[in-house]
Amino acid sequence: MCEEISYPKELEIVLKKPEQLGEMIELSRIISSNFPHARIDFYYVNKKIIFGEITFFHQSGVGRIKPSEFENVMGEWLILPPK
Repeated sequence: MCEEISYPKELEIVLKKPEQLGEMIELSRIISSNFPHARIDFYYVNKKIIFGEITFFHQSGVGRIKPSEFENVMGEWLILPPK
């Protein structure tokens, strides 16, 4: 089992969910549908959804996972398309 994945410490402020969270989730499903793994970022500004970026690697591919063998376990979760 994974012992640790490094993340910033929790913030002391509480953020409210955006009013259009459901729409953001649906848009992220559409945008990411052609990728085996992707994080889709949005901004919510003045009640408008603004697309930010698509990220394909957890923590830019440089995050530390302990034990390192767990990276292989997480890799097995991905189903990649044939070449």
